[in-house]
Amino acid sequence: MQKYTYDVAIVGGGMVGSALACALAESDLKVALVEPHAPSVFDPETPCGLRVSAISYASENILKALGVWEGIISRRACPYRRMLVWEKGQSVETNFSSSSLGLPHLGHIVENAIVQLVLHERMSTLDQVTMYCPAKSETVDFMAQKITLNTGESFSAKLIVAADGAHSRLREMAGIPLTQRTYNQHALVATVETALPQQDITWQCYAPTGPQAFLPLPGHQGSLVWYASPAQVQTYHQMPELKLKDEIQGTFPERLGEITGIFSKGRFPLIRRHAQTYVRPGFVLLGDAAHTIHPQIGQGVNMGFLDMAALAETILQAHAQGEDFSRARVLKRFERWRRWDNTLMIGITDQLYSIFRSQSRLAQSIRNTSFALADRTPPLNKLFASFAVGKMPHLPRVTRKL
Repeated sequence: MQKYTYDVAIVGGGMVGSALACALAESDLKVALVEPHAPSVFDPETPCGLRVSAISYASENILKALGVWEGIISRRACPYRRMLVWEKGQSVETNFSSSSLGLPHLGHIVENAIVQLVLHERMSTLDQVTMYCPAKSETVDFMAQKITLNTGESFSAKLIVAADGAHSRLREMAGIPLTQRTYNQHALVATVETALPQQDITWQCYAPTGPQAFLPLPGHQGSLVWYASPAQVQTYHQMPELKLKDEIQGTFPERLGEITGIFSKGRFPLIRRHAQTYVRPGFVLLGDAAHTIHPQIGQGVNMGFLDMAALAETILQAHAQGEDFSRARVLKRFERWRRWDNTLMIGITDQLYSIFRSQSRLAQSIRNTSFALADRTPPLNKLFASFAVGKMPHLPRVTRKL
């Protein structure tokens, strides 16, 4: 029998890869994690970063189970209890509230860097995890299950996990193809300062050019995520600050308050990707390496955390029963578990993109009717709110407090 240096090697120490290392370290499995960039030290005096995520209630439960949630919210996080959605130029507003579900909140807006930092701090206390950071995988020999790093170090692992993001090098090395759709939209992201403190609401306006979202951050800060054509986003990105503030101000209700400053801004293209398989013998794709979706409903990272929890549960259960968790037949259990839900989420976001892009009378009628029904029909409103907090069938065990 081949002797491996580690039981599991995770390439990619972002939020999802780091969470998997913490989850597996609860067992006697030896875990390696490779990450090229060490997280930055948190400074509460600096403005919030550009890259933020809407951490759902289900993902919060996962992070609590890993022992990191208190460390995250003690740094900086903003709970949201309501979601306000409307179509530009229409009078109907739809409100979703955590109170309809009997929950204290729907989720939190958190900077990605803080989640990663706290997970890395947690890993540093776990004897079962060896961190190679900063380090990058240079080559992977899938026959020998051997990874060679740019530091000159090399090791082998029974199972290699690619958690190296949307542009996964390991996925390419393994020759796993993608289905892909490039949307005719880019996203402008900006961290802004507001005159009023945040109001525990996520605001989303559906405009003909694309959704325009405003997410609450702690204190007098907010995160703008604005979707439009590549040319329009480039124009917004190059606008003088005063003019961009006016554009933002004119989009959202007056009760949001005045935009008083813009700390930082950036832009990126929107591409939907889905790997044609998540697993090979001794190899598995995780999170963005397996799928990316249109970010308009803020579920990308939550899909990744659910993938992580499902994979950890599959591995740990197989290991406890004496099975070889690197075998394809075991890893396929994880793929069957998560692929249906991920395909459903991709389908929903694709349909939303198409419905809100269309200016036909039929599409407008569908949108108006849907908004009105969702706002005035409590069971339907509760169903959509449940979807937002991550309450779906077949959830991993750690999320089942929902």
